[in-house]
Amino acid sequence: NSNAPFAGYSSLYSSLFSQSPLQPVTFSNGLPAAFLTTASNPIYQAQNGGYKLAENNYFTGRFKAKLIIPFVKGLSAEGVASVDRSNLFGKDFSTPYKLYRADVNGNYNPVTGVDSKGNDLKPMLNESVTKANYITMNFSLNYTRTFAKHNLGALFLYESTETKTDVLSAARTNIFSNTSDQLFAGDASITNNGSASESGRVGYVGRLNYSYS
Repeated sequence: NSNAPFAGYSSLYSSLFSQSPLQPVTFSNGLPAAFLTTASNPIYQAQNGGYKLAENNYFTGRFKAKLIIPFVKGLSAEGVASVDRSNLFGKDFSTPYKLYRADVNGNYNPVTGVDSKGNDLKPMLNESVTKANYITMNFSLNYTRTFAKHNLGALFLYESTETKTDVLSAARTNIFSNTSDQLFAGDASITNNGSASESGRVGYVGRLNYSYS
């Protein structure tokens, strides 16, 4: 599981290390400063730019049973089942933030967090859920018997694999508040998507052994 700043640690560290140590994080009046070379401020961005949340839940199980057939000498059966399940939840919440630069007249103007007309930008939200199931089944019959000097063996093996995945995602723009990280808080610009896949495979193996000693 992880909960990281929306911009990502790599981008934030790269922006931080490329700046002059004389670059202020905030102006004397408390407004966050945009860096001179780029319109960024990784300190403020990490705290106010939103987040990327990932929650992963996994289950892995293996079950095995072996049976000696009592009424047929030399015959045994064995079964193995492997189950893998994963549930992945992702949530990306991008929140605009204002960074300022001072002009020659001493005015502080925002260079991020606003559109071309000076209107405040609104947050965006993306959520996704991915469910995946992987099942592998093995069943075998094994026969081994010796008749005098004749050694006889037989094997039958059955294997099946099955994979199912389901993906559901949704996005909203113009979330009305930086603290409302829910889909219902967006406007009518709705983006929903979903997909599913299923695959399987079955295999059979047979073998006979004979030796004389």
